[in-house]
Amino acid sequence: MSRRLVSLALAVAMTAGACAPRVGPSDYALAQPSGPYRLATGDRLRIIVFGQDNLSNIYAVDGSGRIAMPLIDAVEAQGRTTRELERAIEAKLRAGYLREPKVSVEVDTYRPFFVLGEVTNSGQFPYVPGMTVQTAVAIAGGFTLRECARRAGVSPAAPAHHFGNLAGLLTAVATLGFDGLSDAMEAAAARASATGGCRLAAICRAYLETALARPGRFRVVFGRRELDKEDPEMQRAGARAFGILVAETRAHRAGLAAPPPGPLPSETAKAPDFAEILLAWSVTHGFTTLLIDGQFDFLVGEDGGEDLLALFSQRLMRLLGAALAPDAALANRGHDG
Repeated sequence: MSRRLVSLALAVAMTAGACAPRVGPSDYALAQPSGPYRLATGDRLRIIVFGQDNLSNIYAVDGSGRIAMPLIDAVEAQGRTTRELERAIEAKLRAGYLREPKVSVEVDTYRPFFVLGEVTNSGQFPYVPGMTVQTAVAIAGGFTLRECARRAGVSPAAPAHHFGNLAGLLTAVATLGFDGLSDAMEAAAARASATGGCRLAAICRAYLETALARPGRFRVVFGRRELDKEDPEMQRAGARAFGILVAETRAHRAGLAAPPPGPLPSETAKAPDFAEILLAWSVTHGFTTLLIDGQFDFLVGEDGGEDLLALFSQRLMRLLGAALAPDAALANRGHDG
């Protein structure tokens, strides 16, 4: 693929939110929303005043940015976080109504947002937690081929000419993503061997770091987007990435320093160790996806990315390694399980 075509293929990664600059794990917070969710008109809030059923209800933020509650009337919600609104309601209730009020506020229904311009499906969409500009574009179906061409600096006809359609362009991006993932895992395994580290833990960490560095490309590879599943290059790249995971999992279970030489394993669904292979992949991929999507934020806060990376590399990998502890009985088995 020529440099210009590679640029064009990479530009489409914006369809899944990859316009952000490449970031490493230490810069994880840069890829996240800039702050906590701020309330505004259109949000519907579930407010619970403990011990006061007559005050607990669903309240809508009105056009003036306020909510109206019994006893205390209007409370300013516009621009506040749910925690800030909790404190504001408690202060009003404490001023002559309740001695020590305890209030819980959570968003029951988020206000919608709008995406207009050169996207596949412009219009109104429901907000989801952790929303960024990139994910908003992705929800709107991604940029049009014309916009991808503009960002890559090529003619508007170039994407259709070289890739046929959006599926062809996304397939090229997915192929690059699979190969990049494989290169990172192989390099990490080699470094682990040189330093006496655990190769399986090393490739799992490389999987996570690669996704964090290029979240848009990761979403194209593993998202629900239209890809040409019959494309031979993408099939090769996908089989290579999965084969590395399978080989390293089996080597770890057999207590080997490294997988034996030879072609990477395939046709693993009926293998007796398929559950162990799925465990290694599910833990790594599931954690990676939850971290990228900001689903851990309510547990560790928006600045807790580094703590989660340390947890993954240390405790979580030790647990996975223990679950897939080396089994001497496997050492003499073939490479295909």
